[in-house]
Amino acid sequence: MQEKPLVSFLLVAYKQERFVREAVQSALAQTYQPLEVVLSDDCSPDRTFEIMKEEAEAYRGPHRVILNQNEQNVGLAENLNRAWQLTHGEFIVIQAGDDLSLPYRTETLVAVWRGPTPVDCVFSDVAIIDADDRHVTDARLGQDPHFVPKSLERAIVSGSCFIWGCSAAYSRTLFTNYGPLNANVLAEDHVLPFRALLDRGVGYCSEVLLKYRSHGANLWYGNRNKRKHSREESKRWAVSEAAVVDEWIKAWDISGRPHDALRETLIRSRRRCAYHIRAHDVCRLMVPILAARGLADGLSLRAAADLVKRHILRIG
Repeated sequence: MQEKPLVSFLLVAYKQERFVREAVQSALAQTYQPLEVVLSDDCSPDRTFEIMKEEAEAYRGPHRVILNQNEQNVGLAENLNRAWQLTHGEFIVIQAGDDLSLPYRTETLVAVWRGPTPVDCVFSDVAIIDADDRHVTDARLGQDPHFVPKSLERAIVSGSCFIWGCSAAYSRTLFTNYGPLNANVLAEDHVLPFRALLDRGVGYCSEVLLKYRSHGANLWYGNRNKRKHSREESKRWAVSEAAVVDEWIKAWDISGRPHDALRETLIRSRRRCAYHIRAHDVCRLMVPILAARGLADGLSLRAAADLVKRHILRIG
């Protein structure tokens, strides 16, 4: 029988003192072995790290526990980068400090990851719960219209390669081969699945393996459900979108793929992102001038119109 590989379970947290104790307990209750559990706090100003430390010190189970607190707040991507450096496993399961993993989550994800057709990214369905642990609904991610990383071409043309990172796990090679995440990336689940498509692909498990907590302050879920964003927040997401495209271009080149039409599509997407970032720093009257410059610089009519729509009419 083939020896079971070491797996790393990575729990990252920031300002989640209300939920983090139960989250850590769910990580430590994983049935898979051999497993190391890395608990990484991004310099929370509340008791998040203290609670993580209490649970780590009280644990008497078989898993190795590694505890980390960043000296200053560095953001999601950099917290993942630093926490990943502490891991040793061939497969890395990720959980946020407000979510709950079912005990057999790691074991099930490893089975999908290893075969019969090995992949480099695995995600599952989730149950959505509220701040008081009440069940809201199940999310069948495989049928979710937001899930589009079926192929590299589809991801690049649509501009989206998204899975719900709350339920995901990844081969270590996606970090070692392609390097750390750009610190401006706000959602790692827009980058790591693209890297997986460049290699062995993405696997899906239709089983509910995680309870995703929706409480209004979630980075992605909370942002998606806001009716209106401040200009500062909107620019932050525009910078993140550009960083994601930069990551795709970097990964494409590292993989050794040719400078073909798909890569040129990525370059055009990066140019479009740059103009959206610039539009946040000019008054509305300047946006048509910026759009005209973009047309001269290779922006499509559709991209220029979108610039006007988003930054003059403030739609979308």
